[in-house]
Amino acid sequence: MVRTNPQSTAATSRERTLAGLLRAEFDAKSDVSMRKLATQLGVNHSTLSRWLDGKVSPDAERVSGLLACLGVVGDRREQIMRVARGGPSAETWVTPGRPGVAEHLVGVMEMEAQAVAMTEWSPLHVPGLLQTREYARAIISRDRKATSADVEHRVTLRLGRQHAILRDDPLPFTALLGVPAIRGRIGGDEVMIPQLKYLVRIANRATVTLRLAEVDGDWHGGLLGMFILYDFAKPLPSIVSLEHHRTASFVDGAPDVEEYKQLASDLLSLAHSQNDSLAMINEEIEKRETT
Repeated sequence: MVRTNPQSTAATSRERTLAGLLRAEFDAKSDVSMRKLATQLGVNHSTLSRWLDGKVSPDAERVSGLLACLGVVGDRREQIMRVARGGPSAETWVTPGRPGVAEHLVGVMEMEAQAVAMTEWSPLHVPGLLQTREYARAIISRDRKATSADVEHRVTLRLGRQHAILRDDPLPFTALLGVPAIRGRIGGDEVMIPQLKYLVRIANRATVTLRLAEVDGDWHGGLLGMFILYDFAKPLPSIVSLEHHRTASFVDGAPDVEEYKQLASDLLSLAHSQNDSLAMINEEIEKRETT
């Protein structure tokens, strides 16, 4: 499980996680303006803006009022309030089955807020932090049990997580994609072409590394499936996240984590350079646009 964090790191983590969750809920309410919401809360709209950007953290009472104004109730409200009161316990980061998906998401956002670097290996699809809204919707909407409202809420939450790599002090992110991720048909060309163009744009950010690796050649450990490696400031240990069809788990044992670190290094050695990777993506865009 996750070890206890230094107080300063925990505070930064809580503020960023809370801001991401609140921002996602606000963005989901397209009929509510920042000024109108601020008036309802009795605060200046610039104060509300700082809350949503994670520059200032509101206390639990303010968060409760904000969620009430946004109409957030039930489990979602309790999950956000748990973060507002101090964040989820480490034990909630590993929650099996569908009932724990939302809890796991809070844990993921917590780690994305704390991490000093993040590496993701995604052999078959574009990672969530790099997905466009349409690409994310094309994936999430395939959940047969999700209502249209559920789909839109989950899409908004996924896009809200991208704040981690787009904020003023962005999380350095290394995205290792299998070549099938850019050659897939998720959502068809009308979804894939804008998604591929977005990959090219986001890769121009200094803190984003994007490289493609082959998966149809000789054996390598990445063929066993995706993983995400979170590195934290010392003395905190690194953690690995593994996602499955309906469950997710975390690996924090030092020997196992070291194996994943070595695998990430191996995949970087096997992968095409960033320039060659972007050239391959541009070729794929051109091919799709001309057929």
